[in-house]
Amino acid sequence: MPSMGFEREDRRGRSERGAVGLLERETMLEALALTLDQAREGRGQALLIEGHAGIGKTRLYEAALDTARKRRFRVLRAAGAELERHVAFGIAAQLLSAQLEELSAKRRSAMLAELPARVRTLIRPEPEIADSTEGSDPGLVHGIFSVLATIDETRPALVAIDDLHWCDSASLELVLYLLHRLDELPMAVVMTGRIGMGQEIADVLERIASHSRVQVEIPSPLGREAVGKLAWRELGKRSDDTIVAACVQATGGNPFYLRELLRALRNEGELPSAALARRAATLVPDAVIRTLRVRVGRLGPTARALARAVVIMGDDVPLRHAAAL
Repeated sequence: MPSMGFEREDRRGRSERGAVGLLERETMLEALALTLDQAREGRGQALLIEGHAGIGKTRLYEAALDTARKRRFRVLRAAGAELERHVAFGIAAQLLSAQLEELSAKRRSAMLAELPARVRTLIRPEPEIADSTEGSDPGLVHGIFSVLATIDETRPALVAIDDLHWCDSASLELVLYLLHRLDELPMAVVMTGRIGMGQEIADVLERIASHSRVQVEIPSPLGREAVGKLAWRELGKRSDDTIVAACVQATGGNPFYLRELLRALRNEGELPSAALARRAATLVPDAVIRTLRVRVGRLGPTARALARAVVIMGDDVPLRHAAAL
């Protein structure tokens, strides 16, 4: 059986993951804990964490995974991907695979054999019925739901979906189907989504966000105190009020941009405080440049030309504006 390790290594190579080292996210972590508590009591609830890029949604998603594992929940995780958003039931297939991975090899083989063929084909494609997974399919949705809800009823479950805005529409219909029946299940649902994205599926995203079983939380930018603590972690004695103020001004408290800026400042050598603060106001780290290119480039040729201009003019463009892209 796969390892039941509670806190997994970070897949992005970061030194911290999940709740470790988070600042000013106590309310969000309490909401996650309450959602899991209610699932254990058989009163399923859902939590949707919405925000701009870099605000820390995935860290909270990881915190939900780690906390659920510590509590011995079944953990079914999936993540939307931009290049796979048109693959029908792609997220559903991830959830099914996550469920089966927790079983022993013998039980997994037996379970696969027992699955309805139309559900099994999501995990192991069968050419003769491959077309049945194209588009919305109420019968298939019900079959997937039945497997997720009943395959192991001895433990409460967490269904966690990262980047809801990149999910395929058929899988989002499955999410809605699950939400409609959540109050009957010992199951928590935690989702993340980016504000202003997913225009093609805006209607179903709105239906999910406004569902009566869903609580929506929007992480706030980090305040000056938290920025000061993070600056001290990276810069030590070189950090002072001037540098903290420059970092707040440059990043708007966005955790991702702040982290990349502080790392870049750490590599600037032994500059005096005033010089380091000036660099904080003008420096655009490479990771942020790459992020800007990708996000602005999605908007078309004109926007890509603008992205190149932003990179060239980087010294005059505050990082906080990147979060809106």
